[in-house]
Amino acid sequence: MNANVLPSTKSNLICKFYLQNRCYFGKNCRFRHDDNDVGVQSMTSSVYARNNPPPPPTVACLPITRNYTSPKNARYSNPRYIEMAEEAKKKQMEDAKLWRQLEGPFYSIDVECIAIGNGWYDKDRYPCRVSLVDGNGECVLDSIIKLEGNDQVVSYLTPLTGVTKEICEEKGRPLQEVVEQVKSHLSIDAVIVGQSIEHDIKWLGLVKGKDYKDSFDIALMFRQALPDLKSLQQNSSPSPAPIYYRCFSLRHTCLHLLFIDIQKNEHDPVIDARYSMKLFQKFKDSGPSELRAIRDTLNRAPVTSSFAKSNPLIDGVCMNARSVRIKYSARRIWRWYRDLHK
Repeated sequence: MNANVLPSTKSNLICKFYLQNRCYFGKNCRFRHDDNDVGVQSMTSSVYARNNPPPPPTVACLPITRNYTSPKNARYSNPRYIEMAEEAKKKQMEDAKLWRQLEGPFYSIDVECIAIGNGWYDKDRYPCRVSLVDGNGECVLDSIIKLEGNDQVVSYLTPLTGVTKEICEEKGRPLQEVVEQVKSHLSIDAVIVGQSIEHDIKWLGLVKGKDYKDSFDIALMFRQALPDLKSLQQNSSPSPAPIYYRCFSLRHTCLHLLFIDIQKNEHDPVIDARYSMKLFQKFKDSGPSELRAIRDTLNRAPVTSSFAKSNPLIDGVCMNARSVRIKYSARRIWRWYRDLHK
């Protein structure tokens, strides 16, 4: 800007740059330079702005408005999206009835497994430690299991289970003996709760109606029903409105509802079973509105990294479906490198 250009009007406002001793316009500044007003510098900005309101904006200073709608806002105004959101809300209300009819005594079971195969399916695992917790959070049973039969241990998955070969051989007991001990603590009217409890029940061979009355997966209590945006992008309109469920891990739920990280390192089945019971007892009497707020909290919270995601492969054993792709990609790269240097 040219400092020699004389402004057409002189303002009564004090030049803020003059108060800071860095105004380069001097006498040509359109704001007032007065040594008697130096005390104004000690005033707070809010008081100064209140006592010296700015001049009204000219037409050139008015903001330019644009008739623009972002894709996200357009989605929220889409009638189909509103219908899917209402369907998700309806499903959330129905989920609150899943555990209302359950009556104790309540027990929580958690099973840690070693690998007898290189895959990540149930057939590639074998129980190595079983914990049973009652409705008060007291540990009733915590036993180490040793492998029997013709199966060979591929990996003890020590970073996950905390179990080693020495521990299993020294403290391990046969699986059937531990299962009978679990059955002795359970009653015919017992309700078993836990995270993905159906896997633990399957590994122990417990029979519904004979060894226990019912079971409940606490992941169903906190799962969030969300609209299926893929069908919205494809402009399809099936009825009822398509939704999907987002389930949260036990670590994520405890971290954001109980404010404690229970699985920083290896998994302790006693701790996992105890906090599964604690979550169930704390929120089983919550109403639909409170549960909806809890699920929204879990859904909006940052994603909690799982152990399988951080450690996709342990001793060549796949921990999830993604690790299978990683493992076989590495094999293809090795074959390519080997054939290249033959």
